Amino acid sequence: MKYLLLTSTLFLTWNIDLGKDKAPFRTAEEGKKIFQDMYDPDTDILDEIHGLMVISEDRKIEFTGSMSGQINVLVPLEKFVNCLKDNCEMNFSFSETQVLALELFNSSQSEGSERSKFISLATIVECLAQTGKRSQNIQDFLDETIKKVEESNLSKSEKDELKNILREDKKQSISKLCNQYVEKILGEDAAKEFKRYYNIRSELVHTGKTSKTNEVENNYSKFKDLVSRLLVNCLIKLNQN
Repeated sequence: MKYLLLTSTLFLTWNIDLGKDKAPFRTAEEGKKIFQDMYDPDTDILDEIHGLMVISEDRKIEFTGSMSGQINVLVPLEKFVNCLKDNCEMNFSFSETQVLALELFNSSQSEGSERSKFISLATIVECLAQTGKRSQNIQDFLDETIKKVEESNLSKSEKDELKNILREDKKQSISKLCNQYVEKILGEDAAKEFKRYYNIRSELVHTGKTSKTNEVENNYSKFKDLVSRLLVNCLIKLNQN
């Protein structure tokens, strides 16, 4: 159910509060007995609600904490229900990275500033892009260079620093991997569009601002749409295999 709701955020373009991943506290059994005495025998006494819970419709529910379980729907209810139904019929399966990407997409929509939302959208694509290595020829050359560094007259700390840099160089850059992934899923035009957004993200991360005025505000909605389409299409492709 949680995954269905997370997937629904892609189509509703609104975040869904799924609650906490764990209860902030648990009530001892003795405490629950005290609560139970306050209600009739057909009432189930549960710890404070912390996210989605499956409960019987035949039972009354009371919580030991201060919160009551309820769902607030900020879009038309019919649209919300139809979206859940459609996602259920698609019967998606999810990888761990896709679940994380969906959680990030959902939470990014409730963040305070558009700058933080923009950076979160880029992080989602980074989650989805697979770790890649450079060509074998380049890797072999870097291995030889690492050996020469080891044989050099540099200090141990300098050698270690250089070797770590060279080992990291054996991997492709995350920006290149993201571009390749977007092109694979959405095509060349989308990859070019993503590259522009990723450059904006890099400016934000390194300087806290962009070189052009209102760059984030003017591109956030389009970037969000691209990431939403990317998530939908990668789920479809995964479940077709």
